[in-house]
Amino acid sequence: MFIENNFVFKEIDSALLHLEKYQIVDLVNKYYEGVKNSEILVEYNINVQSSKLVNIFPLVRTNVNCDYCKATMITKLSSKSNSNRLSYKDLHCSQCHHFSNITCDCSNCVEERILKKRIKEQQEKMLDNEKYNFLEKMQCVPRIKEDSLDLKSKLYLSTVLRECLNEEGDRIENFVNKINLISPYRDFTDEILNYLINNSLIIPSLDNDLNNIIKNDDMNYYIYKVKYRLNIEPIDHDYQKLIHRLIYPKTDVFLVDETFCYEIWKKIAFYEAMQYLIFKMESVRYDFNPGVKTITVFENLVEKFSVGQIYNIIYRAIANSTEQYQSGKISKIHAQNMVISSCEGQGERAIANNWNLTNYARVKELPQSQISKIFFDSILGISYLGFTEKPTKNL
Repeated sequence: MFIENNFVFKEIDSALLHLEKYQIVDLVNKYYEGVKNSEILVEYNINVQSSKLVNIFPLVRTNVNCDYCKATMITKLSSKSNSNRLSYKDLHCSQCHHFSNITCDCSNCVEERILKKRIKEQQEKMLDNEKYNFLEKMQCVPRIKEDSLDLKSKLYLSTVLRECLNEEGDRIENFVNKINLISPYRDFTDEILNYLINNSLIIPSLDNDLNNIIKNDDMNYYIYKVKYRLNIEPIDHDYQKLIHRLIYPKTDVFLVDETFCYEIWKKIAFYEAMQYLIFKMESVRYDFNPGVKTITVFENLVEKFSVGQIYNIIYRAIANSTEQYQSGKISKIHAQNMVISSCEGQGERAIANNWNLTNYARVKELPQSQISKIFFDSILGISYLGFTEKPTKNL
């Protein structure tokens, strides 16, 4: 039940000007008691549409105080079909005109937004300064002497520089669109990049977008998004010649280390096989995430077969499992799980029966990666044999 003091009669709708305050209070109470709108309009001689009656009611006071001036907040009345008679979305201050539930343009809110924006800008500027200082400190990391580079460093540097060095030769562009071009598999590209970073062979350049530098407990950066520079001291102090030596490393220093070459061959073969496995699994819409068993099986396969032969094994394993799934003999999960077991079994039978498995060719969707080109074409000089022959120390 409303009383006269609940209302703000400062501004009254023209349709109610002929009524006394107590009459307005009475018609509002009758409205919420359920009296029909048409009857109220007739009784009080009000000329508005029946559905618009609630819209001409005067504003009412609430028990909410303004956040700024502490004056009483006022609002409109809601339709009687609404469980809450007060329209809190229209809540506003009777003094400073602050609206609490909308983007308010009162002087207090405008001033508060300006202050918040200023504080945010100051915080962002401070953070950007911290990020820039972080990049500046990175430039002071001691340079690695060229003559201290091991074979892995030379191979990984050659791979990255061939794919990502800019035209001027002074910056290594970000890796965002180069992940699958550098190596055949994301995990391998991660290894290459992290190895170069962790050994300070490349460091983020000073001209990076500060949005790619992140601060959590400590300062860090998105390794695939930032740009880098070489952090190597040339033996002859000639940077241009250093770039040439790093992009085209001498082959003889690799060939004398048969163990290193054998392990790299196996690594590339393993990831090329994994790349094809994922590609074929996705092509038949299998939901597959390689685990310990898959890794173990494929590490064993690359010891005994070429990548082309493993392509053969994978193709037949997936074709067989898919056929059984589509015929209704097994479930999709069973079909997915049997692929790796089938690859393992095929490999064992091929060895036991001395089968000469046919090499399948590369597929156009999976072009040869940069590290594969460098290692097999430039360093070992065996080109496509790196794909069609199993890894060996007998180069």
